Amino acid sequence: ICLRNTERLIRLINDILDISKIEAGRIEFEFSPQAMVELVTYSTEEINSFAMSRRITVINKIGENLPPVYGDHDRLVQVITNLLSNAVKFSPEGSSVTVSAAKEGNYLAVSVTDHGKAIQWSERDKLFKKFQQVDRSETGERGGTGLGLAICKELVEKHHGKIYYQSGVREGNIFTFKIPVYEEHHEQG
Repeated sequence: ICLRNTERLIRLINDILDISKIEAGRIEFEFSPQAMVELVTYSTEEINSFAMSRRITVINKIGENLPPVYGDHDRLVQVITNLLSNAVKFSPEGSSVTVSAAKEGNYLAVSVTDHGKAIQWSERDKLFKKFQQVDRSETGERGGTGLGLAICKELVEKHHGKIYYQSGVREGNIFTFKIPVYEEHHEQG
């Protein structure tokens, strides 16, 4: 119990430090062309043991033929890993989580889809706000810091992108973020 509580406090402190550094403009970003397939592969490897402990299969549907994005490797991995972690945490055991991407205009849209219970309309305005947790009592899962999605939002916006939520067609949740494709961003900048 002490170890779990200590780990939770460490996560909370790190998240608070991250969000305060981002808001103060004190986080350095190293922008360069990034292959989304590599970012997602790295992120799925990071989350794999957690997924396996919940008997959840992570499906990587990122194609090799996607154009590179313009971003910071570590911060994009942080966004993808956080979205995957949430999807695994709130999915029923034995289900799957899928990561996919598609080019939309000058942006690459990356989506993480789960088979968990859709987030209620009344809870959706909390999703990207600091220290807000959606009531997911039916899963018995809590214990987050309430900062993960707020950090994702800040990081995506620093990449000149946006992040949003939509419920799945029949079930589940889809979190999508869009960031500029390298060629288009490079030509403009």
